[in-house]
Amino acid sequence: MMGFPFKSFGTSVWLGLKYFRIAWFRVKLGVLTLSMVAASFTFFTGFRGFETSLTFIPVSIIMAVAFSAVMLHLVKWSIHDVALFKALGANRGTITLAVLLELTILGLLSSALGVTVGLGFIFPLQGFKVFQSAGVLTLTVVLFSVLLGASVGALSVWRESKRTVAEILSYAG
Repeated sequence: MMGFPFKSFGTSVWLGLKYFRIAWFRVKLGVLTLSMVAASFTFFTGFRGFETSLTFIPVSIIMAVAFSAVMLHLVKWSIHDVALFKALGANRGTITLAVLLELTILGLLSSALGVTVGLGFIFPLQGFKVFQSAGVLTLTVVLFSVLLGASVGALSVWRESKRTVAEILSYAG
């Protein structure tokens, strides 16, 4: 069988990093959007705190849905790249792993930036009390949102990679 030998994990990492470089415009837009979501979440949780689960649960759901929607949108923008990798001989698992790695890295970097900005805004108002109210629980929700968003994006790529290259390109417009 002709094509690239996309069997190893190292090749998947290379493919993910190459894809990351190609899609720089989409990456910048994704970082900006996800950072704003994480900053807003951090500001809200640091200012209000989680006294009850009545504030924690809805805000966490909104955060997870927002991350998933943004990452799914980024995947839809890059569907041409999935077709290209498939045409070059990459199998479904390799393409999905590359996208999962890219979205996870993108989400973690964006979240770190957003949490830093959020803490920067709330720290002058709350002082060191902010670390008591927006501590481990906030970071847990942010990490959960990143992993959920990356998984939703990878699942979308997994489904799209079932199609032929011609079907992917005709569907992408």
